Amino acid sequence: YVMAGLIGQNPDDVMDDISFIASLKVKAKPVFFSPVPHTKLFDHYTSRYPLLKTDPLFHNDSFFTAQLPGWNFDTMQSIADYAKKLNSELD
Repeated sequence: YVMAGLIGQNPDDVMDDISFIASLKVKAKPVFFSPVPHTKLFDHYTSRYPLLKTDPLFHNDSFFTAQLPGWNFDTMQSIADYAKKLNSELD
């Protein structure tokens, strides 16, 4: 698993991680981050995204990650497609 959407991480970082993992002949599965309530990361993100405290939609990993700077649904889909392509080459 490659966690995507962490603090300071951008989509290119995730693509690089997936490429590296594939170079090791290991399949990569991108997963998108959503902060868990009552954790330090949740507290960090609620200071920037106050709706995280009240709107359940913000707990959806795809929705949350798409709200981060530099991220959107198309970028996330590109990451998933890239991993799928590299994984298929390992079969």
